[in-house]
Amino acid sequence: MSETFHHASVKRSRKERHCDWCAEKIEIGQPKESYRWADGSDGGTVRMHPECYEAMGAKGELEPDLEWSPGDFVRGSTMEMCDFIHQRGLREQS
Repeated sequence: MSETFHHASVKRSRKERHCDWCAEKIEIGQPKESYRWADGSDGGTVRMHPECYEAMGAKGELEPDLEWSPGDFVRGSTMEMCDFIHQRGLREQS
């Protein structure tokens, strides 16, 4: 079971990074949320847009054992990217 720690809210990013939720860029000067995680000998740092961090929390409440990879979700949303692309494709066809 993984453990999270060292949560930080940053008002202005000093480096450009990619969001671990939506995979879009977090530009220099933009706010971000980050935390560290550990699972046995594995671990890392997660960085997200504030709206993506909120979406992750909401999705995690619905699915406590949620596993995801960068780019699986739409920015600031609990909608999975594959569902978003499918819905957009249906709208463009009509």
